[in-house]
Amino acid sequence: MAFCASIRHAECMANFFTARGVPAAAVHSEQTGANHALDRSTAIAELERGHLKAVFAVDMLNEGIDIPSLDTVMFLRPTESYVVFLQQLGRGLRKYPGKSHCTVIDFIGNYKRAHYLPRLLAGENPWVDRPAAFRHPQESEFPERCSVNFDFRVIELFDEMAARDPLPVRMLDTYRRIEHSLGRRPSRLHIMEHR
Repeated sequence: MAFCASIRHAECMANFFTARGVPAAAVHSEQTGANHALDRSTAIAELERGHLKAVFAVDMLNEGIDIPSLDTVMFLRPTESYVVFLQQLGRGLRKYPGKSHCTVIDFIGNYKRAHYLPRLLAGENPWVDRPAAFRHPQESEFPERCSVNFDFRVIELFDEMAARDPLPVRMLDTYRRIEHSLGRRPSRLHIMEHR
């Protein structure tokens, strides 16, 4: 499953994959008549049957679907919402017989907050329960039978990014994200509700 920023992008990706032997479809809210665009239920059914190998979604399939066999999630769009990010990531984190792992590929570079991923996967909320010091991913306690493997170069990147993420920068990022989503200056209440 891949999450795209625009309908055109999703349809182009579905065409590209299909032309190279990987059956794919685009799923979005408009009916454009594109030869690889499918409605939500048809795409899910075809994916579950194995007729499709990839689905490129635009503002759909973030939540409310359960396809436990999904083993790859691709991020082809940025997101400022931690909730949306977690919902999209969760599409591939379901348990399924014979499924040994989930591969997450981030083509967009949502890496600015990558150092939070180990804590999110451990079921923590790094924005509410921020520890005094950064922990290495190996120090997190993950759910039973769940393991997370990071390349050591990535762990070094996590360390570097955590050091560059001081409170004033996080506060300004949060303020701007909420201001953008509201379309106006947020109040303190908005900031507390949208963390």
